[in-house]
Amino acid sequence: MNRLSPVSSTHRVQRSPTPFRRALRLIVTVTLLMSASPATAAQVTVPVDVGVGPALYHGLGPVFADSPTHYGLKISLAAIINREMIRKHIKRVPKKYRKMALGMREFRYRPSIFVPSSLFISPKLNKTGIYGATWRPIGLSVPLSRGPVVFDVQAGLILTYAFLHSDNAAFQPTNGVMHFFRPGLEIGPRVEIPVVDGFLVSFGWSAQIYVPQIVGGDMFKLPEFDETGLASSLWFVGQAWMKLHFRFPYTTNL
Repeated sequence: MNRLSPVSSTHRVQRSPTPFRRALRLIVTVTLLMSASPATAAQVTVPVDVGVGPALYHGLGPVFADSPTHYGLKISLAAIINREMIRKHIKRVPKKYRKMALGMREFRYRPSIFVPSSLFISPKLNKTGIYGATWRPIGLSVPLSRGPVVFDVQAGLILTYAFLHSDNAAFQPTNGVMHFFRPGLEIGPRVEIPVVDGFLVSFGWSAQIYVPQIVGGDMFKLPEFDETGLASSLWFVGQAWMKLHFRFPYTTNL
């Protein structure tokens, strides 16, 4: 089947009382997309959403002591599977799950785990510079409002690699450089506003909480989990962001 790969996905649920039902709805929608056979395949056109915009980073510890704000980009790429498309292809879903699938408002189908969700592009304007990327292979969003303006809370698992170079004394054990590589969790609110057909604006803030890494230390070592160890580590980053979204049609086989 020639279409986007189901490596990662983010979906919005509408009335799901338990995490189990949310997960089951995701499985149902993937089943809908993946159950086509060559004999029943048909061409469909879905909107593809490309979003990009600036991001500001702030956080705790020595990395942000001399440079309280760092800069980057927020990125998104997804095929939008809406309720109308689900209804049109509902016969692909097993009968006992059809009611549950019809309860979904929207499914965002992300093409690849290798597309980052954000970038660090922050030259050493003060004492510390950061370059790197964050990937979010698994994500979930829960809507808090209905209507054309979307207000929801997004959460997901993330993985970040960043190269840091600094004149800060905390980096001296590694000659002023640091390779940060850690998994973490991300959660935060988002607002998405349609402007005209095919163009939207979104903005939000997220808290990124990582497995701590000692600043100026080896990436494979963990710090002491006390007040002193956390104060000398990189483990929390806040991200404020805004994106411009452009949507265009994409035709594929389903």
